[in-house]
Amino acid sequence: MQKKKKYVVIVIAVLFVILIGTAGFSYAKYASSNIWNYYLKSKGFYFTSDYLDGNNKQNINNTWDGNKVLFNIKNNLNDKVVADYDITYKVTCTVNSSNADVNCSLFGTDKNTFTGTLSSYEACVNNTSDNKDVSSYDKETCETEGYNWQKMKAIKELYFELTNSSNQDITDADITIKAESTGPYKKTITGNFILHKDQNIIGKLNMKLNKQTNYTNLVVTNSYNEDKCVKITWDPSKLLIDEEENIVNKATDTNGYINEIVFKLNAKNSINYKFYQIDPTKTYDINEFTLTEESNC
Repeated sequence: MQKKKKYVVIVIAVLFVILIGTAGFSYAKYASSNIWNYYLKSKGFYFTSDYLDGNNKQNINNTWDGNKVLFNIKNNLNDKVVADYDITYKVTCTVNSSNADVNCSLFGTDKNTFTGTLSSYEACVNNTSDNKDVSSYDKETCETEGYNWQKMKAIKELYFELTNSSNQDITDADITIKAESTGPYKKTITGNFILHKDQNIIGKLNMKLNKQTNYTNLVVTNSYNEDKCVKITWDPSKLLIDEEENIVNKATDTNGYINEIVFKLNAKNSINYKFYQIDPTKTYDINEFTLTEESNC
C-alpha cells in the first residue's frame, strides 16, 4: 500500500513538472490547482462551502437589508463523503469598495479575521422507517440494533457585518470572504458578495442573468420577509445547469438532462445557479427561464 501511494505522489509530481514546462503560467497555475485538489481528495480532505469555492464564487444580493450576511464552511462533499479528521481554518473578510469608512467584522466580533476548527465526529444514524431517536447510541449499541454508525458532516455557520465609521447608510458593498484551511492540509476558497440595498423592491421573487466569460449566472432573489419555495424551469437543449447544490427536487427531460429545479429561498436573500450554453454563439436572456412559486418545499 505504501509503495502504491509513493507511485501516486511521483506521478502527480511528474505531471506538475510537465505542465509547468509546456504550458503558459495561467494554464499551469490552473492545472497545478486541479492536481492539488485531486491530491486532497485522495487523502479524504474536504473543505467546502455553499458560498465559496476555488474560483471566487459570486453571491449577489440585490435586496440586502443592511444586516448580517450569512455563509458557511464544511468538511464534506455530500452526506456520505466526509473528512474523518479535524480541520483548522482561518476566515478573512475584505472590503473591496473604495469607501474607506466601511468596516467588515466576522461572527459578532470587531475583527475581520476568525479562526476555528471543523471537528470530525461519528454518530448513530437511523436510516430506517421506525423513527426511533438513536442519537445517544454508542457504536456497539448502534450497530447491534441494526442502525448505521457513520461520519457526520461538520458545518460552521458564519456571518459578516458591515459598519460605517461616518454613520452614513451603506447602500452598496463589494466584499470578499476568504477561508483558508491551515491543517492538516492547506486549501483556499473564496466568495465575492455584491450587496445592494433597494428600498423599492418589496415582496417580490425576481430573476436576473449575469453573463460571465464561459458561463451564465442565474440570480434568483427573494425580497419577501418570509422564506419561499421556488421552481425554475428551462430548455436543456439550450442551457445546461452546472451546480445542483441547495436543490430540494429536480426533474429531467426524455434525454436525462435537468430541466427543472425546486429550492427553498430564504427571506431577503438570493441564490445563484451556473448555466452553460449548448451553443456559445447564441445570446439568451431571462425569458429562457420560468419562475413559479410553490406552496412548500
